[in-house]
Amino acid sequence: MQQGCPWFAFRDPFVQRVLESYPWFESGQINTWVPHASHRLIQGLGFYHRALNLCQAKNLELEIEANRKKS
Repeated sequence: MQQGCPWFAFRDPFVQRVLESYPWFESGQINTWVPHASHRLIQGLGFYHRALNLCQAKNLELEIEANRKKS
C-alpha cells in the first residue's frame, strides 16, 4: 500500500540538482557546469545515468517485442 506521492522525491533539492546537472554530465562537461562537483553529486549522477539506461533498454526491449507480435 502506497503511503505518499511517488513524485515527491522530485521536490528534493538534491534530486533537482542531479536532474539539472545531468545533461552536462552526459556530454562530459560536468566541470563546466559545476567546477568543483561534490562526490555526492557525481555519485547521484552515476546512479541516475545507470537507472535511465536500464529504463531505456527495457523500453527498447518492449518495442521490439511489440513489433514482433505485429509481424
